[in-house]
Amino acid sequence: MVKVPNESNKQTIRALFFWIFSAVLAGAIGASTVYIFMYLYKIITETLISLSFIPIFVYPVAGAFIVGTIFYRLSPKSMGEGIPSYLEGLIEHKGYLELKETFFKFWAALFTLSTFGNGGFIGPVGRVSAGIMSNIGKLFAGKFMKNSYVRIYSICGLSAAIGSLLHSPIGAGIFAVEIIQKSNMKYKDLFPSILSSASSVFFAKVIGLKPMIQFTSIHENFDHRIIGWLLLIAIASGLSGYTYIKLYEIISRFLNRDYHLRNRIVVLKVLIGSIIASLLAYFINTDILGTSTGLYKSIFSYEIFSLYGNLPQTISLPLVLIVLILIKAIANCFTIGSGLSAGFAGPAMLLGLLLGLLFVSFAGISPGTPEFFAFLAAGFAGVLSSTMNTPIATAIITLEMFGFAYSLPAGIASIIGFQLNRKNTLYDLALKQRGSEYE
Repeated sequence: MVKVPNESNKQTIRALFFWIFSAVLAGAIGASTVYIFMYLYKIITETLISLSFIPIFVYPVAGAFIVGTIFYRLSPKSMGEGIPSYLEGLIEHKGYLELKETFFKFWAALFTLSTFGNGGFIGPVGRVSAGIMSNIGKLFAGKFMKNSYVRIYSICGLSAAIGSLLHSPIGAGIFAVEIIQKSNMKYKDLFPSILSSASSVFFAKVIGLKPMIQFTSIHENFDHRIIGWLLLIAIASGLSGYTYIKLYEIISRFLNRDYHLRNRIVVLKVLIGSIIASLLAYFINTDILGTSTGLYKSIFSYEIFSLYGNLPQTISLPLVLIVLILIKAIANCFTIGSGLSAGFAGPAMLLGLLLGLLFVSFAGISPGTPEFFAFLAAGFAGVLSSTMNTPIATAIITLEMFGFAYSLPAGIASIIGFQLNRKNTLYDLALKQRGSEYE
């Protein structure tokens, strides 16, 4: 006799099919959004670099002028990082993210980052992907699914974009939920989110989309006698995250960032922020400009000469790294604090890697060893967790990027960084600037 499924089982099966359908759709949308953005980004940056007769610090200012005069005039709320808009939509508008803001966010972020504005891809591109999925969900709502599922579509859009950017199938899915619900994550959000990020990584590999940070770690056990150093890095990363947040608070307050200012004042502020950020980076190390791809390469390959940039070779390496950490943080805070569309997460990752490298130089660790990557993993996890307040997602993203041999530094730094700074995040401040708050 064939057993007829009861109503509870039918609901479970329907939910599973809904999650799978949503995940595949989100994965395709997220990977495609990232691919198109990165394709256009590459064309613009390569074209600008080829114009060698123009000083590179001019480009961020030109990009800020275009963004301020055109995109922010048409859509003032497309200003800023991206994740705060995502959080506001989920908490206050049941997951609905405005299509107009989504459209202009894409172009504002593209012209900010491709002209070497200081920031990262994750926040802005993730917000665009979430916005596209939100509006697809709105079309389906009431016809093929419940209205409440629009919220899940937004979550899936963000997780898919982050998955494509980092090639993090599990961590990206948890990040999209953990950043909303700090202490109360729910399976109904987590399951489709993780499925979406996993799906997006599959699509990203199919279309040849490389991860944002590329390196090869040593998959061997490190010397466990360095645990004391890892604890120091974890504590230092939590304090660094706190400092990063305070810098943003001071700089954004100085620039009086406000979404309701007249456009002329908005343009003036983004120009001021861009000029300060670009000149700081230009005179210290041009690799600090933009998304700092060159610095990532220098860290993992331990190219000391590239790290020095324009700084005198007579300066000690630890001092150079401290200067790079400070200037990168300040430049990023001036860029986003002025209202330009760039991300916090990428710079937070870079600051963590620089911090890990700083402790490598203190401890005399040989480059390319398992201990070397353990230090980098601890710094990466600690600063990201302390600024985002996403310890679980951060630990898993670190594992997926560095490998399971580095589970100890990933876990220790994520938890300690979070605990030291759990009541302060960059997004709390950014949301207040938008007139919103979340718990």
